[in-house]
Parts: sequence; C-alpha cells; structure tokens
Amino acid sequence: MGKEEKTLYHEEFAKFVDSCIISDKTLLTTTEELFTKENLKDTKDFLKAIKPLFDIKNEEARKQNKQAKKKIVKTWGIGDIFDGGVFSEFFKDVKNNEIKQIIIEVLLHCNWLMYLCSDRQHKQASNLYKEDTDKYFKVNTEWAIGPTFSGTSLDAMLFIVELILKVKENTENKNITDNIKKIENLCNDDEWKKDLKWNDQDHKSTISTEAIVNIILFFCDTTKYLSIPAQNKKKLISDKLKDLIKEKSQQAPTFGNEIDKTLYQIREELKKLKTEDGTPLYQEVNPFWHSTIRPFWDDTTEKLDNEQLSDKTLLEYKKAMILYGPPGTSKSYQARKMAEGMIAEALRKNSENISKAISSLQTTIDSHIHVLQMHPNYTYDDFIIGKSIDNGKIVVKPGKMLQIIKGIDTEDKIPHFVILDEINRVDISRVFGELFTAMEASYRDKGVELCVNINDIPEKERDELNEKGLINDDKLYLKVPNNMYFIGTMNMIDFSLEQVDFALRRRFLWRLSTYDPKRLDEIISEKIKDNNISESIPDNFSETCTDLNNEIEWESSLGKSYLIGHAFFAEIVDIFKQVKDWKNAKNVLWQVSILPTLEAYCGTMDANMQETFLTRCKDAFMPELR
Repeated sequence: MGKEEKTLYHEEFAKFVDSCIISDKTLLTTTEELFTKENLKDTKDFLKAIKPLFDIKNEEARKQNKQAKKKIVKTWGIGDIFDGGVFSEFFKDVKNNEIKQIIIEVLLHCNWLMYLCSDRQHKQASNLYKEDTDKYFKVNTEWAIGPTFSGTSLDAMLFIVELILKVKENTENKNITDNIKKIENLCNDDEWKKDLKWNDQDHKSTISTEAIVNIILFFCDTTKYLSIPAQNKKKLISDKLKDLIKEKSQQAPTFGNEIDKTLYQIREELKKLKTEDGTPLYQEVNPFWHSTIRPFWDDTTEKLDNEQLSDKTLLEYKKAMILYGPPGTSKSYQARKMAEGMIAEALRKNSENISKAISSLQTTIDSHIHVLQMHPNYTYDDFIIGKSIDNGKIVVKPGKMLQIIKGIDTEDKIPHFVILDEINRVDISRVFGELFTAMEASYRDKGVELCVNINDIPEKERDELNEKGLINDDKLYLKVPNNMYFIGTMNMIDFSLEQVDFALRRRFLWRLSTYDPKRLDEIISEKIKDNNISESIPDNFSETCTDLNNEIEWESSLGKSYLIGHAFFAEIVDIFKQVKDWKNAKNVLWQVSILPTLEAYCGTMDANMQETFLTRCKDAFMPELR
C-alpha cells in the first residue's frame, strides 16, 4: 500500500507540474495554453476582487452583503467544492466569456490539486464541471487514499495561483524534478509567504493555506513530508512524540521547517518499532494514524478554549460519564476511543521509554478497558455480590463489578475504564446498589460496607478480597479505586432525562451523542477503504441521510430522540459489497433497515399519518424516485 500511495501521488503531481507549470497547458480539460502568466494573473485579480466578500468582520455588514455572497458561498470559504450553477450565476455579468471560462478552468485545476489526496477528489470536481460545460476530464483516477482536506478556501486558492506564478518565473527550466524542487523550496520559504500582499494587507497564513502548503510538500516528496494537512496536528504529533528522538541520537535532516524535520525523525524511529511478538508495528507511509500510535499524540484533554473544557478533561474530574443519544450514533465507539486516549496519555507520561510504551499500548488497552453489556436480566447479585450455587452449596460470590475492582492494582498509574453499554436497560437503582455511594470521591478510599457475611464467601475468593484490602474487621467493603473511571451509554428512545433517577444523574457527567453528517462521512470513508472498494459513494448520500433525519426531527410525535444513527446508514457499504451498485444498495438499505425502523417509530400514529410520514421520509432519502 505504501509504495502504491507514493507512486500515485508522485505521478499525478508530476503530471500537473509538467502540463500546467512547464507547458502552460491543461491537465483536466481540453483548453490549450491555459496556464499562461496572463491567465493566472486574471485569476488572481478575480480572487482578490471577491475576497472582500469574505473578509467582512462586522455582523451587520455581513447581513447586508448576504445576497451578493450567496451567489458564491458554495464555492468559497465554507468547505464545499465548486458548483457549476453558482459559477453561472456569479459570472453572468462577465461579458468576456473567454475570460470567464479561463478563470473557471484555472480554479478547477487548483481545486483538483487541493483534493488530490482526498477520497472526494475527482468525483465532485467532475460533477461540477459537467454542470457548466460539455467538456470532460482527461484524468479520472479512482484511487482514494490519504487524508481528507475539507475546505475550498479563497486563501488557499490564492496561494496556489501565487505559487505557480512564482515558479513560472524561470520559464527556461523544463525539468520536472527541478520544478518540483523549486515548489518545495517556496513552500518552505516563510519570508516569501510573509511578503504576499492581498488587498493591500499583509497576508497571514490561514488554516487553509497551511493545509495546502502541507499537501503540496507531501506531493513533492512523500519520503520527507507527511500527508497531514492540518498544521496543528503536525505540531501536536511533534510535541507528543519527540521523546522518540531523544531516546535515539539521530542527525537532523536538512530539508523543511523544524516541525517537518522532527516528524521525519520520529517516523524513522517508528519504522524500527515492533510489537511484543516481534511484528513490525506499522508498514504505512504515514504511521501516525495507526491504532497503536494515534492515541499517543491525539490528546483531546486540553482546553477547547478559554471557557470550555473538553469531555476528557471533565471526565478526569468527575470520573463518570454517560453518553446518550439516538441508537446507532457511535456512543460505544466514542466511549472506547475516549478510554484509549486517556490510557495512551497516561502510558506516555509514566513510561521512561516511549518506544516500549508504544509497543505495549494494545496490550495495556486490553487489560485496562472492561466492557459490560447491560441487559434486563442483570441483577444486583450479578453486578455487585450475591448468592449462587457452588458444588451443591449456596455461597456468596462477587459479581462482575466487584471482580473487576478486585483485579485492579490501586497503585497503577494507568487508568482503568468500565464501559457500561446500554446502561438504561437495567433497573439502575437496584443493580448499582452501594456503587452509587462508593463511586463518589469522598468514599473511594474508605469504601462502603456490603451487607454480607464474609464466611459465606468461598475461602479462595475471601482470601483474594482480603489481599486487596476489601475486607476489614470481618466486613466486606466496596471500594472503587481512584484510578477507575466509568463511561455509560444510553439510548434516548428508551428514557427521558426527567425520568432518570437523581442518584444517577448527579453522579455522572452527561454528554449528548447525536447524528452528525461529518461523522457519517468519516465512517463510510473508513469502511470503503477497509473493504478495498474503489468506486466512490454518490456525493449526495450523506445529504439525503440528513434530509431523512430532518423529517424525523420535525415530526411532532418523534423528535431528536428518534434520529437514525450513523451505524444504520453506514450499512450501505456492506450491502454494496453484495449488489455492486450504489443505487441498488441504497434501495436495499431502505427496505431492510431504514423502513422497518421508521415503521416501528410509527406505532402511535393512525394509518393516514403513518402513510404521510413514511412517504415524506422516502422522498427525502430517495429523491431520485420522485
């Protein structure tokens, strides 16, 4: 995979340099002599002319400018790719159609470059271009690898145009490698970037500009630079993993800025790491998203801003959280990722050798995360302690929670997590019992006495409990270790916050986990890549899922608690593997998963209301059938 990725990126970018920068021609369209200095300057002037529409800081001024901005808002600055209809509207006053077309095509190439390492690259761009012209791309590769860069921004476009103009100053040099090297040097030249002046203002590097710089550097040389658009992530990785370099004396490379140099050195050290069984830890070109490495730098325990703290920071204080929301909204997944992140952070902070810490992460996670699938048959006896039959005798045995507590080393600096999946499926007050009190900070050291006769506990169990300090003066105590955290998940359909026991409500930090279209896109992209599917999912799928959920939310008898989660919609990838067609897969998904769920929601509706509601939902989810 790594070799294939590197080759594809280099080939595509080399084509762009050869065709557009060296030869002034086009890569994606049929226009001749497209990337001339004159055309690039016209494009630059156009971008600078519309830039004030997006630099307005005053709220009232923005409102007044709403109509003008509306024409191009889908094109610039808000994360959406071009739309042909928007272009047609915006350029309607341009008398010179040739100039209009030239600008569109130049910007199209810039946009394609920005999305080159994204799984959205050609599909959306192709759809846009066919809206406005009869021309088609000559390039139509379908590989979907690398990070997703979401943000077609004005500043990024301006930077690309400025970069090409700067490179073309040396018109005599026709060597692809030399020109790529020149691009690399310019992207690393902070002074040149600082000198760029747009709209008579000093250009300050924006998030989008930093991202495109990082993308282009990756295209220039994948052996030196990483496919990480976000500069803050690069800095975070550098800061969190730089101890790897300290452990091994390594000469600093001569290319790039300090962060890129550090990342290169870190990557070289990661290549040497192996798991405990001797298997290489990773083989990817970009190792930092590997499941055994990402938790060491993807630290979200920091402050989100001056006022708000992250969920992980609050969890460290409260030590108990409940994630609630509609079914299928990745609550269990979020709970586990939060636990893994905190375990990795603690392992990194408390390990003298970070290499060994990374190699042992997965083993540590497996031993420090305890998942209990809650269900209606769970009792206090199953959960805390109760009577059972052992060799024909009635004895008292610790339940699953007490067994977990018994197995925890209270001096362990690595936190333990108990994930209580679907916690609301049990009678919480009955099942938890003394745990409600024991999990409070003031009781964690001294514990809460359990009403049992310790002599009824089998000798082996009794000795283990005594060894852990849970027995004192012939009394058994429930002591929740200070290094134990609780994360519960709960479906909104099954409860209302008003009905939740107050003892439960006050002891947990509550966080809503609801449907998120961006999260759906991420899940589907991951599933497509994991299944080696080359054909991209239709662009409007996520939009139709959102439209369906809007219909559910607007239905007075349902609302937000009944939204359909990501897990339901993501089933389309599994269905596609069978039917080999996205349209048919969507229809199957509707029939076998979505429709039955909606019908179950309609239990209290009369026949006419149900028919109307289901029709609205079908039209929203499958507009192509209208």
